[in-house]
Amino acid sequence: MLLPVSLYDKLSSDEWRPLIAAKLIYHRNFTKTKMVLAFSYQVFPFVTLPLFLAISSILGLIPQPERIATGAILLWVIAMYPVAKVVYGPWFRKLQQTADKQTLELYVNPTLEDVLRKIEMMTPQGSKGNKSIEKRIRVFRESA
Repeated sequence: MLLPVSLYDKLSSDEWRPLIAAKLIYHRNFTKTKMVLAFSYQVFPFVTLPLFLAISSILGLIPQPERIATGAILLWVIAMYPVAKVVYGPWFRKLQQTADKQTLELYVNPTLEDVLRKIEMMTPQGSKGNKSIEKRIRVFRESA
């Protein structure tokens, strides 16, 4: 979990406990298959290069000057990072939700939900961090 540096001194050691537990459980839940899938997220743009090359050759774009071909390949790799985020995002969210539920079952005090609510109140409204925390809290409400 990434938190702004400004929040580090605003949480007590007891409040860090459920956050750390959730992250440890998240990583403990990785099986070999899930590790391979998580790794494939990082190499997804490069794995799709053969697809790009096949499409380029079918469309007749391959016999281009070296600079143009290199630029096109680089542009493809860069464009595939947001695509990978969209494709793999739900899978990573499901892993986080599973870890959060398992953390709630630990009966740690304060609970993970309490700490996330406190962080939510300290984080600027509309920020990316605030939105992800809101989603995690919403999952707690839906599962209860």
